[in-house]
Amino acid sequence: DQSIVLIRGLDAVPVRIPIASFGNGFDAISGVMASEDGNRIFITSTTSKQITVVDLTTGLSSRISCHCQAAGLTRMIGRDVFRLHLPAGTPVTLLDASIPEPRIMIIPPAHFDPPSSEGPQ
Repeated sequence: DQSIVLIRGLDAVPVRIPIASFGNGFDAISGVMASEDGNRIFITSTTSKQITVVDLTTGLSSRISCHCQAAGLTRMIGRDVFRLHLPAGTPVTLLDASIPEPRIMIIPPAHFDPPSSEGPQ
């Protein structure tokens, strides 16, 4: 059973707060990362083409369409920028959550012309 919980009050009486669980719109959770300030979490799923953003201060969630089935996410250098784990051969896809309205950025592969086997001309 997959679930994501937040535990608050570790210094006193711990309280377990459910965030997401299997069958509650999350049937294949593949990745969870927290924002730098700890106020939001980002959830990916291998069966959804969206990333769920949960605001931990309000309890509200929103979804960002990524048109992909992310197998997880990795924090990049910079504030709240994450690389989505996608199948090989797909463009690099980033979640930029450093701005008030998070967005998906797709970085196309660089065009590369291999050197000619004939050598320089």
